[in-house]
Amino acid sequence: MPLKLEYGNIWRNQHLIDNPLSNRRMFINAVISVVLGAVIGIYITTAPSLFEVAAIIAGLMFVAVATTNLEIGLYALIFTTYIRLSDVLIHYHGAPSIAKPLIAFLFAAILLRVLMTRQVPRGWILPTVLTLVYGVVIFMSLFVASDMSSASTAIEDYIKDAIIIVVIVLTMQTKKDFHRTLWVLLA
Repeated sequence: MPLKLEYGNIWRNQHLIDNPLSNRRMFINAVISVVLGAVIGIYITTAPSLFEVAAIIAGLMFVAVATTNLEIGLYALIFTTYIRLSDVLIHYHGAPSIAKPLIAFLFAAILLRVLMTRQVPRGWILPTVLTLVYGVVIFMSLFVASDMSSASTAIEDYIKDAIIIVVIVLTMQTKKDFHRTLWVLLA
């Protein structure tokens, strides 16, 4: 079927061309694209390995997808936490942690979603309070521990896990998310 151009459609969309906000947005997107392309081009020429370049490109693609669909970020966090991918990459391959940037990204995305949609996540207060109470109990064990270094390491691990719990609870808002999370764990 050939494409039929109608003059009415052109005039109906003329406001997009004449609107200074859309022109500004297009200019900002163009500048971001050029700067990002230049940074990637410079990094590719100076990168020590092709694996690093592929990992960065995959990470940027993940951020783009997870920004529009926050549940994808939730599933990635649960999967990487369940198989302890970050710990394996740190201890056996000398790679930097992927859990910390993922958690920070998801927390920022949650805040952005709350600010944009004005919808506060439901059901996160009780799990957060219970996690904090349990954290206080663990912190109290620091005062009676015979080995302070192992106790402080346990507290640091708990803080990391508590943040993961809160991010998961903030992100998992529907029964559908819960069911899909179970499937991610089974995968």
